[in-house]
Amino acid sequence: MRAPGRITASQSLAALVEPADLFHTPDGRGYATLQIDGHHETWPVRSKRFKAWLGRAYYATVRKPAPTQAMTETIALAEARALEGPEQPVHVRVAKSGEMICIDLADDRWRVVEVDAKGWRVLEHSPVKFHRAAGMHPLPMPTPGAPLETLRAFVNVADENTWRLLVHWLVMGFSSPW
Repeated sequence: MRAPGRITASQSLAALVEPADLFHTPDGRGYATLQIDGHHETWPVRSKRFKAWLGRAYYATVRKPAPTQAMTETIALAEARALEGPEQPVHVRVAKSGEMICIDLADDRWRVVEVDAKGWRVLEHSPVKFHRAAGMHPLPMPTPGAPLETLRAFVNVADENTWRLLVHWLVMGFSSPW
């Protein structure tokens, strides 16, 4: 029996999840977007990454490991709240947002490149939700003014016609109506 007015581990864990943006995807999977080190990260509620974040946050607060049962209950609570929350798509690497295309750089600051008819820019906060697949590596930071021809050294194309076909294929890939 716990002392009156004493906060349980489950209550402490639930309080840690409270500021998270909880939502679900069209296929009914619960997600949480969390503020971590000044940027936002999006993880499935049932993922190892979310569980690890919750365990670390609890330990940082009370200096003890979170009890297994309290963790299980809190993850179930977070998933229930996510399923009650708004429905939002989650993307891997590339997403369309209105007239723009967003590309996840997969760097440690969770930055994205936003591309539209006016050009491109690096954003600190993504206008769409991205999830990082296991094994994703960061893309290089784009270089302003670098000619498309720079890419040619990294692809195996036999001649000018094949190069043009590849460039057109890339453009169409980014402009398809997902």
